[in-house]
Formats: sequence, structure tokens, C-alpha cells
Amino acid sequence: MDAVARRVGQAFQKGTKIVSPSEDGEPSEEYVLVEPVGKGAYGMVYRAMKMSTKDYFAVKILDLDEEAVAKGKHSTVETAAREVAAHKMLSHPNVIKYYTAFVHQKYLIIVMELADQGSLRQYVRHFGVLSEEVIAYVMKQALTGIAFMHQNDMIHRDIKAANFLLNEQCDVKLADFGLSIGNTAQDKAMSMVGTPYWMAPEVISHGTQTKASDIWSLGITAIEMAIGDPPYAEKNPTKVLFLIAPPEVPSPTLPKEFFPDGPFQDFLYACLNKDPKQRKSAVELLQMPFIKNARDFGSFEEFDDHLRKTHASFKGTDFEKWFLQRREEIKSKRGPERSLEVCHSGKEERKRRKGAERRKKGGWRKTSGLVFQSFPGGKPGGDSPEGIAKLSLTLAKEGRRRAELDAQMLSNRIALLKAEEEKAWKKIQETRKKKTDLDNLRDRADDRQRAKDEFYRNKYTQLRQQQQLVAAERERARAMRDNSKNVISERKAADARSVKTESFDIEQNKRERELFERATKAERAHMIKSQKDEVKRRLEEEQQMKVEAARLEYEAKVAKEETQRARTEAMVAKLEREEAELILRLQNTQVTQRQAYEELEGSLHNSCSSSVVGGTNKPSRSGSARSFQAALGMMNHHLPSRTGSASGGTANTLQAKRSKGTTKTAERKAR
Repeated sequence: MDAVARRVGQAFQKGTKIVSPSEDGEPSEEYVLVEPVGKGAYGMVYRAMKMSTKDYFAVKILDLDEEAVAKGKHSTVETAAREVAAHKMLSHPNVIKYYTAFVHQKYLIIVMELADQGSLRQYVRHFGVLSEEVIAYVMKQALTGIAFMHQNDMIHRDIKAANFLLNEQCDVKLADFGLSIGNTAQDKAMSMVGTPYWMAPEVISHGTQTKASDIWSLGITAIEMAIGDPPYAEKNPTKVLFLIAPPEVPSPTLPKEFFPDGPFQDFLYACLNKDPKQRKSAVELLQMPFIKNARDFGSFEEFDDHLRKTHASFKGTDFEKWFLQRREEIKSKRGPERSLEVCHSGKEERKRRKGAERRKKGGWRKTSGLVFQSFPGGKPGGDSPEGIAKLSLTLAKEGRRRAELDAQMLSNRIALLKAEEEKAWKKIQETRKKKTDLDNLRDRADDRQRAKDEFYRNKYTQLRQQQQLVAAERERARAMRDNSKNVISERKAADARSVKTESFDIEQNKRERELFERATKAERAHMIKSQKDEVKRRLEEEQQMKVEAARLEYEAKVAKEETQRARTEAMVAKLEREEAELILRLQNTQVTQRQAYEELEGSLHNSCSSSVVGGTNKPSRSGSARSFQAALGMMNHHLPSRTGSASGGTANTLQAKRSKGTTKTAERKAR
């Protein structure tokens, strides 16, 4: 991989100009490489300036390695295609922005946003460790970008501090999507990819890449920023895989004497749960207190000042002593120049160490097909017959013991082989399944590569056709320049004729339009008059209908009143008859009373006369007779007047009713 970066560095020196091809009518752009800012597995990253705008960009140059592609090694092409596809799908403030990509010679050029403040791994190497405030700030921004990726069904698969970049605004940007994949059923990877120290247990055990794998790698990155290196950094990367994968091995943690229980430890526990189903998602982690209460650095200067102050306070503490001791242990076991991200086999070194240990302990040597352990004083027993006999007896006992041990070991080996055979058979089945999945992935990659080749082939064909069309246009332009005078004169004459014809047509159209407008105006006036007459006629009909309805209503009302009047007159006549009968009865009653009074008066008069004639002096009775006569006279005086007044009142009432009825009848007739 260093050879690839070296080859790219030799091909693209400082000041090299790269011109992007023009596509879809857009002009080509020219980029000038200013300086290299980093190197990766398949190429290098440069700081470049866009000549048209004088802006700076990050230009990643990948070697497509045509010879390796011809031999069937698609790793470089797949990585490049995957990175470009991932960048095209993602547009977020916490993800490195993608601008364009194109092929230059046999190299793929990817133009991206420039995060010129470096990666977090550089700050960890410079300052040793980072404070919890910085870790919380970085985790919050990184989780925002990771949550956006997961919502778009994308998995990064290589989360670590080296892939977290900072820009001038102190924004954390996710970078290096060469290993990212989709999270759909077709794209889910069943392979162990990534960096060993940051790999999740399920990736090592089953090769299953999920969104939870990114969360595990994020927790390891938090530990890396807190203590300067990831867990197990002092061990060989291959051994680390066997320390992370077993479920009985606890998850990595931070030392409690320097990192007591609190929000940071809770955050690490949520990220580093061995069960991926119990591991929190990126959205859930954003709601934890450690992330919600994170400090917000407004500028990169504030961020840098905080790093320097915390680094100064770190000096002379117990944590610094522990950190330096751990760093020396890592250097002694891993070597000062050994990288965490590269797995070295170290077979020759292990052989050399084993040989040195054997020589130090005495070792083993072979003589005449028998194995003797070397002793400082030579062979045991010397060369005497007794010594030879003792040696033979010892060898016999040792041979018998060795035979028994070999038999026991053979039986154990057979049992182990049977168990291994079963495991191997299961492993073969899993390998076949993985091989099938890998073949499918390889086929899809081949299809994508073929589609890409076809795309560039079609693009090249289109460019050639465009060049041919341009050449043909130039030839036609030259021929037109040769005959320009005749063409111009003919065009002027034709223009004059066309102008004359157009002016005549315009005049004719104007006259026709005026005639049409007059006819239209007359027709419109006639139509308006017809509409007015129709409206007037309808109004008159409605008025006549209303008058007729009012007349009918009035006649019905008059008929009703006539009927009422007839009923009233009938009632008046009936009352008059009843009144006449009552008057007649009253007169008869008065006559009868008068006769009775006269008879009573006559009888009284006779009685008084007889008393006087008889000479009887009864003053009391004569006085009473006189008083009775006076009362009778008063009755005779008042009785006719009451009868007359009653009959007169009744007659007056009837006369008033008749006059009132006659007045109403006259008023109705007048109406």
C-alpha cells in the first residue's frame, strides 16, 4: 500500500495541474496541487486550488491499478467506486462534502471539501490525551453525522479518530468512506473489514456489519481520545481479535481511579455492549446526558486554547505517570515505529525468539534417531558398562513412558480431530455461504465496473462525435466565408421582398381587422338591444302577473267580507226579533202588574171606606193605609218610566249597530 502512495506521489508532484473533462455543457476546471496533506491505502490526498475561483479543495487521487484489475484484483476499483457512491449519497454538515470525481489517465480524482485543521488522531498524538469536554463535543458532532448515515441506510465500517477531521469553524467531519456499505439486504456485508483495534465483536465472530458496529467503533474512539491509544494497543493486532470476540471477556473500560462513574462511563457502557441488539443507536446516544450537556466551541481558536490549557493541567499528575508508563509498555511490546493499523505476521521474529529461548534452556538435539536432552556434563553415566546399562534401562523406561503418552495423545488427538472435523464441516458450510455471498458481491462489483467502463466508453464516443461535429462545423463556416458576399446580397434582396410582403400583409390584416371589429360591434349592439327588449318584456309580464294576483287576492278578500257582512246582518235581524219578543213580553208583564196593582188599590180603598162608615176609630190602621197608598203611588209613577227607559236603551243599541254595519258596507263598496 505504501508503494501505491509512493507511485501516486511520484506521478503528482507539487504544482501539478489537473484538468477535469467538460460534461453536460459545463466548462472544464483546472486544479493546481499545492501540497500533500495525507496518504491512504490506495493513494494520496492533496491540498489543491481551483484556478477559476481561487478556492482550496481536498483532492484525493486513487491509483486504479489497471494491471491488478486485469488479474482480477478489484479491491482498488471497488474501494474507489464505493467511496464515490457514498459521497454522492451523503450531504450533511458533519460529513466531508463531495464536489466531483473524474478519471485522469489511470487515476481517479475525487474533489472534496478541505478540512485543513487535520484529524483528531494528530491532536491525540500531539497532546497525548483529550479532556472529557473535547470528547463530548467531538462525539456529539460525530454522532450527528453517523445518525444521518444510518438514516440513509449507510454503514461507515471504519470509525476511528484518524477519520474525524476538523475545519476552520471547528466542525467535526466524517471522512474516508472507502469501506462504507449500504445497510439493505443486498448490500449488507458478511466480511471482516476495518481496523482490528476498533472492530466490534460481532464483526470478528460472524463477519456481520451492522449499524451497531459503528457504535462500538465510536466507543473505542472515545477511549482512544481519553487515554491516547485504543484498548489492547500493546498487543499484536491478531491477538486483539481473540480478546475482543469472546463473549465471556468483558468490554473495554477506562480505569476507575482516573475516570469515576458518571455520564462519560455511562456513555461508554452504552456504546460497548457486547450484545449488538442491546447497544444504543446513534439517535438514542444523542439524548444521553454526556452528549446533551456537551460544551459548544464557537471557534477553532477557542478549541485550541482549551486543548493547551488542559494539556498544561495534565502535567505532573498521577494520570500523566500512568499514561507515560502505559505508553512505554506499548512501545516496548509493539515497537516505536509499529503502526496500530497494520497487522504484521512477525514469523521470523517469533522463530528467532524461540531459538534464543531453546539455546538459553539447553534445547534439544538428535543423535542416531534418538532424542537426548543436553546436559552440561555430557551424557548421563559416562561411557562405562554400568553407565551404558543404566542408560539403556533409562531409555527403555523413557521409551515405554513415551509410547504410553503417545497413545494417550493419539486418542486425545483422534477425539480432537473428530471435533475439529465437525467444526471444520460447519466452517466449510459457512465458508461456502460466505463464498457465495462474496461471489455475488464480486459479480455486482463486476457489473458496476462494466457499467462504469461502458459509461466512460460511451463518454469517449460522445466526445469523439462532438469533435467530429465541431470539425464539420468549421468546414461549413469556412465555405460560408468564401461565399459570404453573394449570400449577403441575396439575403438583403430576400429581406427587402419579405419586408414589402410583410408590410402589405400587415395593411391587409389591419383592414380586415377593422371590418371585423365593425361587424362585431354592430352585432354586439343588436344583441344588447335584443337582450334589453327581452328583459323589458319579461318585466312587463311579471308586472301583469303581479297585478292579476293582487286583483284575485282583493276579490277573494271582498267576497270574504261580503260573506261576513251577510252573517252580521243575519245576526242583527235575529237580535231585533229577539228584542221585539222581549219588549212584547215586558209590556204584557207591565199590564198584568198594573191590573194587579189596581185590584190591590181597590181592595184597600174598600177596606178603608168600610172602617170609616162603621165608626170605628183605628188610627194606626188608617195611618198604615195611607203609607201603603203613598208607596203604591210611587210604584205606579216609577214603573212606566223604567219600562220606557229599558226599551229605549235597547232600541238605541240596535240602531247604533245598524249604522255601523251600513258604514262598513259603504266603505267596502267604495274600495
